[in-house]
Amino acid sequence: VTPVINTVNSTLVSVQQEGDVKERDFAGSGTLQIPKLPKMAMSYDTSKIDTSDLFRTDKTDNYGLSMDYSVPVQKAYLPRTVQMGYKLSRLKLNFTDGALAGATDPFSVSNTKDDTQEINAKLSFQPLPGFTFNPNFSRSTTRETKEVLFSTSSVEASTQTLTYDKLKSQTMGLDGVLAIKRWFSPRLRYSVTNRETYGIPLLTNPAASDSKTVDRTDTGEAAWDFAWRDFTNRLRPLQSLNVVSNFLIEDGDSWQNVSGGYNSLNTFSA
Repeated sequence: VTPVINTVNSTLVSVQQEGDVKERDFAGSGTLQIPKLPKMAMSYDTSKIDTSDLFRTDKTDNYGLSMDYSVPVQKAYLPRTVQMGYKLSRLKLNFTDGALAGATDPFSVSNTKDDTQEINAKLSFQPLPGFTFNPNFSRSTTRETKEVLFSTSSVEASTQTLTYDKLKSQTMGLDGVLAIKRWFSPRLRYSVTNRETYGIPLLTNPAASDSKTVDRTDTGEAAWDFAWRDFTNRLRPLQSLNVVSNFLIEDGDSWQNVSGGYNSLNTFSA
């Protein structure tokens, strides 16, 4: 039970923690590992938060599945390891009648469901001794369903179901090591991330999700570390000398009022 924030002058809590807040959590996980077969892992966790001052109940369920596999056949064109994962998150926001009284926008106190799906994959290759190559990929999509209210003056206000995309993001990247010599083993890394943030429907603009903001960023990095002892054992005062060098370049752009039907996740050019 937390007092109103402005009475305790604290920044350690938010308005969602004022008053009587009850939270219940549960989590479980398991792993299935059979020799020569992929290792499978499963997880589940759930939480429920009742906030009396907001007349609101948050319920979250997370389901996870992952696979790790070490390829027994060692070929230059085959990956050494394979990692894959999938996660489904479901969030339900339910409001009681008291939430309508102090709401400025009835859409903000309408019952809402969010479904978020995440997938990721990573491969590790070693075509030559000292040469590693690791591509990776991840994507996340959130779709929301809202039982919107159009009036705060009556509990019996008419409702309408809206279903729309809320967020999409995708990251593709790679990293590797080029161990040409003991003293020359540069590390390389590159990733590009596209993120689409859709508008949130409000009473003043119920069709806000028809447009979105697109943010794109990419990062490239090269690093090279070497020690004097990698060249020679002579000049003992320099045996502890280590040289660390790094070059990083980042780029990005942002686009607003993009049509919701335009797919920018696989777009690389400006």
